[in-house]
Amino acid sequence: MWTNILTTIAASGVIGGYIDFWLGKKGAKRVRELLEDWWLRLGYVRLGNFGREETLFAVNVMDFLFGRSLFSKRRLVSCGAVALACVVLSISPGIFPLLQSQGYHQDSCKIIR
Repeated sequence: MWTNILTTIAASGVIGGYIDFWLGKKGAKRVRELLEDWWLRLGYVRLGNFGREETLFAVNVMDFLFGRSLFSKRRLVSCGAVALACVVLSISPGIFPLLQSQGYHQDSCKIIR
């Protein structure tokens, strides 16, 4: 048990050192600023305003992905792409065999008496 814990800690340190090496000083500074920004944002979140902060975050993410205006070209294209992806995934499960469960194939739906 302790060997697994120590291995995980050592691997995390090695991965962190590798990332820090490849980021360089400029990248490390950007990451530090990003983490400080998140620290300040999370510092204002309390149990009473958690739902509001979560909603504001979700709205900001959706505005970034789909655009701010309701009938913008970007929103129409991205919503169309999401709808097309949903249709493709629901119509053709044979293309994506990992999405199929073992017990729900057509051949296995026979009544056994």
